[in-house]
Amino acid sequence: MPEETWNDLAPDPAMLDALGAADAGGTRIAALDGPAPAKGQWSSRLADAAAAMVASEVRRHAAFRGFQVRPVDGGPAEPLTFSAAGQEKKVDVVVSSLVAGLQVGFSLKGMNFRDRTSLNFDHNLTGRTYELQDELSVIHKYQPAAFLVALYFMPVGAVNDKKTDQAPSSFARVVQHLRARTGRLDPMLPSQMDRADFAAVGLYSPGDTEQIGAFEYRDDLPRGVVRYFDVLDDPPRRGRPRLSTTLSLADLVERIASRARPSEALISWAEPE
Repeated sequence: MPEETWNDLAPDPAMLDALGAADAGGTRIAALDGPAPAKGQWSSRLADAAAAMVASEVRRHAAFRGFQVRPVDGGPAEPLTFSAAGQEKKVDVVVSSLVAGLQVGFSLKGMNFRDRTSLNFDHNLTGRTYELQDELSVIHKYQPAAFLVALYFMPVGAVNDKKTDQAPSSFARVVQHLRARTGRLDPMLPSQMDRADFAAVGLYSPGDTEQIGAFEYRDDLPRGVVRYFDVLDDPPRRGRPRLSTTLSLADLVERIASRARPSEALISWAEPE
């Protein structure tokens, strides 16, 4: 049987809802053509909707039963704020309990727009990285054992956005960038507190047409298709990763659960004699 490809995928209803929520205050294309604040506002709306989407999937996983997962279904999207050493940082998705405190936290970042000059999606990668590392450091100081996840969202066009075949795509570069900042040797070491415990990139199809001067681009995938890529896996230099190397949101949460709560790994019971 032939290997499944991205073109075999159907839209993810939850991602469609998230894109609809982001577009409710003005579409991605309108933001691309508009003033700089419009891009940030669109990305913020997508992050809020994506946080609700991720929280719903986390809430369904058996490893997180008994914990409070925020944002709650139907509740406000405003992230919780943690304070440490006089600094405050927001966490987009929180898995916690009154007794145990923060168990798992997700920091969602969006790199949703091409630079109008370079046409690349990674033009603000350094700024996003500094922002992420600052968040990780503050939250790990608050609770060193907390398992923190960095989840970046990018349009799937980011896999082929560089002008030369020798240059890694923005997607590949983000994977490389996050991998170098993921994994802690010892959660108690101060030098490790600005590192994520897990990181992934969500590639999604926005289903719109980008036009910047003479440049025009539209995905050949329907709106709402999305797959997730663990940064510890090797990406292609250019092009979409093979579908078999990507994850659904449920698969992503399963992988996070197996690493964040290994003692809670589900067991399949054998039949007795």
